[in-house]
Formats: sequence, C-alpha cells, structure tokens
Amino acid sequence: MLSAPFKVLDDQISILDNTQIQSLRNIPAIFKTSFFGANRYYRPLVTLSFALNYRWFGFNPFFFNLTNLFLHLLVSLLVFKSVSLILKNKVLGFLTALLFVIHPINAEAVSYIAGRSILLCAFFEWSSFILYCLFREKKKIVYYALSLFCFCLALLSKESSVMLPFVLLAYEFFIKNFVRRDILKLVKNISPFFVLLVTYAIIRKILGIVAIPHGFMLKDILLGIATFLTSIFGYLRIFIFPYDLYFDRIFPLEKSFFSGSILGVVLIACVCLFILIKLRKHIKKEMLFFLVFLVFTLFPVSQIIPLRLQPGYIIFPNHFWYVPSVGIFALFVIVSVFVYKRISPIIFRIMIILWFVLLSVTTIQENIYATNEEAVIGKILFYQPSHVRAHTIMGLKRAEEENFKEAEYHFEEALKADPFNARARISLGKALVDQGQYWQGISQYDQVVGAENLEKTLNENKTKVYEILQNKYEQMLKSDPENPSIYYSLGVVYSEKEEFLKAISLYQKTLLLDPSFDNARQNLCYGYHMLGEGKKAQECLEGKLP
Repeated sequence: MLSAPFKVLDDQISILDNTQIQSLRNIPAIFKTSFFGANRYYRPLVTLSFALNYRWFGFNPFFFNLTNLFLHLLVSLLVFKSVSLILKNKVLGFLTALLFVIHPINAEAVSYIAGRSILLCAFFEWSSFILYCLFREKKKIVYYALSLFCFCLALLSKESSVMLPFVLLAYEFFIKNFVRRDILKLVKNISPFFVLLVTYAIIRKILGIVAIPHGFMLKDILLGIATFLTSIFGYLRIFIFPYDLYFDRIFPLEKSFFSGSILGVVLIACVCLFILIKLRKHIKKEMLFFLVFLVFTLFPVSQIIPLRLQPGYIIFPNHFWYVPSVGIFALFVIVSVFVYKRISPIIFRIMIILWFVLLSVTTIQENIYATNEEAVIGKILFYQPSHVRAHTIMGLKRAEEENFKEAEYHFEEALKADPFNARARISLGKALVDQGQYWQGISQYDQVVGAENLEKTLNENKTKVYEILQNKYEQMLKSDPENPSIYYSLGVVYSEKEEFLKAISLYQKTLLLDPSFDNARQNLCYGYHMLGEGKKAQECLEGKLP
C-alpha cells in the first residue's frame, strides 16, 4: 500500500485540490470549515494531519500512506492494551490485537488516505477509553482530564466518536459491576463526556456544519435499518472467510419487510436473544460488554440517519467496521478459548494457523490491489456492476487519459443508476465538451440538480464552454457573414451568459437575414422580457418587431 498513488476523487478533493493544507497559517480556517467541502462533516484534525504531511513531505503519497500505516499500528497497540485491561489477560489482548492487524476487513481503512478520519478517531477513542479505565483503577484525576481531552480530539476526527460515552457506560455496568448506590459517582464520572457532546453540537451549529440527509420517508428509513441488519450477517461470513472483499461495499435496499432475508434475520435474532436470556448466568460479563460495544459502535451507521451512496442501496463499506471489529475479534478470542478446552489442541491449533495464514494472505492481496486504483475499481464493478461511485471514478480516470468516449460510457452507466448524481452529470457534460459536442455538454450541465459543493465547478465549466462557442461562432462569421444560423447560435450563447443586449442585436440580425426564423423571434421576445421591456416583448410576440 505504501507505493499507492493518490486516488481519484476523494484524495483529489481533500488533499491535492485542498489549498488549506498548503500552509499552516490556514489552521484557524481549517477549524472553521467542513471536510470534503460539504456541510456534513466536521473533521479538522484530519485536514490538519494532511497539512503536516504536506509541510514535511509535499505531495508525496508514500508519506501519506506511511502515516496511515503508522496510525494503524498505534491503534493496534491501544487495542491490545484495552482488551488486556478488560479481559485481565495479555495473551488474549495480544491475540485480539493480532487479528485486528492482519484481518483484511481493516485493509480499506488503512490504504484509503482520505479515510484517515477513521484511524485518528480510533486512536483518540481508544486512548480516551484506556485513560478512563486507568482513572477508575488508580483514581488519578490527570488520567480523567486526559481522557476528556482525547475524547475532544476524537470528536474533531470523526462523527462516530459520539458513541464513546455510551461505551464507557457499558464499561461501568459490565466490567466495574455498577450498583445502584453508585449512581451519583457514575453521573459524576460520565456526565462531563455528555457535556462535551452538547458543546460539540453547539460548535457545529454555530459553524453551520449540520447538514444531514433529508427527504426520506419513514418506510425507506425502516427498510434501510432492516437492510443494515441483514448485511451484518453477510459481514459475519466475511469476518470468518473473506473471499469477496471490495471497496465501498453497498447493499441493495430491501423491498419489503416480509422478504426472506429480513424474516430470517428476525428469526435468528430471536433465537440468539432466547439463548442469551437462558444462559445469562453463565455468560461472562466481558462477553456482554463486547456485545454491547458492538451495538453501540455500529449504531452511527445503522441507517437511522440514512447513508445512501446511490438510490436503492445502503452504503456499508468495510472501513465502517474498523472500530466495531474489535468487539468481533475479542468475542472470537473468548469463544476460541472455550472451544480450545473442549477439542483436540493439535487440531484446533492447525485450524487457527491455517485461518491466520488465510487472513494474512488476503490482507496482502488487498494491499496489492490498493496500489492500483484501476484494479480496485475493476474489482468493485465485478461484484457490483451498477456501482455509481466506481463508474464515476473510472470515468474520471479515463477522462484524465483523454479517452473521452470510454469516460462518457462510465458516466452514463453511473447516471442510469442515479440520474440525479451531480458529479457524474457534470463529468459527462465535460466528457462531451472534450469531444467537441458543446451543446450536448451544455444540455448535461443544465440537467444538474443540487450541485452543492460542485456549484463552482459547474459554473466554471459552463463559462469555458460559452467562451469556446463564442470564439467559434465569431470566427465562422468572418468567413460567412450572411449566415443567419450563425448569428442565431451566437445570440443563444450571449443569452446563456445573460448578456441580453448583445443577444437581442444578434437575433435582430438573424431575422433581417431570415424573417421566418421562428426560434430567433421567440428568443428575441424573451430577451426583451428579461431586460424588463414588457412593451417591446409584447410587440415582438405580435410580430411588430423588429
């Protein structure tokens, strides 16, 4: 992964085209603006880390990748420490951390530079958790203060860190054996974390970084949650036997609450709940903690706030599991110890060694894929041929190579699945313009809905096309000054640029050369109307002008 170049799209936006990272003088601005240019994400520490990378190494992707790898190893050490504290066993902590390091489910989070938010968030979350545990054991206020500070840093890295206070509550209940008489102590210890959450929300409100997906019907939200639950079982198979990993994994939205997969999940959930209730006195409190930890850390991506990469699908990529995977791995280790005591040790060891080899080889393979973005995108399209984001990225790559026809194909495929995708629509327009199909390109630009942070790009693209067309028609008039169609076309260009006086003059010239040119007359009347000359517009419609 260290030799991987910057990726098209996300790395382009957050690193290569991000002027904020090119000077540390921009730090105040970094803490006032949203991540990725849209008002949905507030991750200033991620942008700051990119700024430090740039300050020391420039736009060298090797060091950006190396930073990610270094963070992953640090997080792994924190996982070892955390699990060891909970299980009171360093061997089990080591095995959990080893799984965390080598399992391919986490390869995406590490090799995806623009996704550094996950690594930073995990680092500060686990740091805060460990410091809180040390505070509870040693009663030193310095650990508590540092825990709160690290929680602040986690919030400034990724939104999912808001669940940490709930994880701490689970720690108090299951690991510290909370009893009712300690309620005041619990409130005293945990309430400052919730105060920080409220403060964080207020800061985002003040900065205007509060946009969340909207316009979803209740049924769609509930089906999204149901799809999320069914997808978890698919991921459980991937955790054990990861043979079909691909970046930006999406799942088709369930069509009905009575589909076979949903009913199956409900049945399995009921059986598991029944078993938990029956065996509650025999289940270790550490297992219950990690089960609750899993629920809490997956909650932000549970589709309660819909996460849609494209219509008809939920987005649930591998990197969403980076923090929750610790719960899975810890449960695997605990269960493995139970199984180890009840079967042949030799057979068990052989099975575990083979499984670890499989995981390691798959992780190596995933990191090799990560060095070639085209291979990554090709793998996505192999498993999910209608993947909008993959088609868009592949189209952008083809456009960079000036293979505009193939770029056009990928953008069209993206728009088949998501007709309102602004980036794909703008990119298709650009690909058509680059092939000399100027008016077709403008037609695509005019169909863009909700450009948001792409509004500037859209307007710049339109301006460039109109400049090209203006120069083209002006040159044509020099060689063919009596052609009414050229005057008309040039008039349309000026109309689109909202230069209506010039447009009116050109439409008048068109009608002088060809009085039957109806489109020119209609546009002339429209030009008068746009200039606020209602009387002339009416006379134009009645045929009295020009």
